[in-house]
Amino acid sequence: MDVLVPVRYPLTDRDRRALDRAADLAADPASTVLVFHMNPVHLGTRVTRDDLREAVGERLADVNADYAVRSGARIEDTLSEAVERYGVDVVVLTRHPRRPLAGALLERLDLDVDVVEHLREHVPVDLVVVE
Repeated sequence: MDVLVPVRYPLTDRDRRALDRAADLAADPASTVLVFHMNPVHLGTRVTRDDLREAVGERLADVNADYAVRSGARIEDTLSEAVERYGVDVVVLTRHPRRPLAGALLERLDLDVDVVEHLREHVPVDLVVVE
């Protein structure tokens, strides 16, 4: 079973819990955990695969792990493309709470997308949501 785990950088506590859950799911030696990060094009940040590998550290030492970074504008579209590109079986992701002002602004601009719901509707893989 191949597992995709989208994470923020630097990692949050929720991201760490998602990585732990992914490691549990990928305990079989034939499985791989793919740690995935999207560099938002509008922010100009450049997280690298090495940055992710260093941030994860020994957390995935007992499983096969790989790292991928892509640039994108909308996380829901970038994740959908990653699921297709890498052929994973499961996505383990978190829900990060929004700050009230940011959420209200995104809603007003009709940009408030629930990533979990978007993936449920658009990708043919299992989703595991870690709170």
